[in-house]
Amino acid sequence: MVLHTNRDVCFGGHHPAPADEQLGEIELVMKRNALPLGLATDGDADRFGVLDEGGDFLYPNELIAPYRSRCEASWTRTARDSGRIQIHRRH
Repeated sequence: MVLHTNRDVCFGGHHPAPADEQLGEIELVMKRNALPLGLATDGDADRFGVLDEGGDFLYPNELIAPYRSRCEASWTRTARDSGRIQIHRRH
């Protein structure tokens, strides 16, 4: 389910950050439709907000480390002559 697909450079008169206090509408839609996850981005999608199945806000910094750890489990690293690390996905 997608909300607010129209382009609005004024963000409906609200601050564009997808912060906890801005996600009340998503929380209501999640409850009405028994949705387990709510995702929100700002206008250019460089910031995001997440609501869990209970409607609790998850800060982006809380999500990055576990996500990286999960992805890293499928990576291998090899050193290159230049001193850079090259990451390869395991098959």
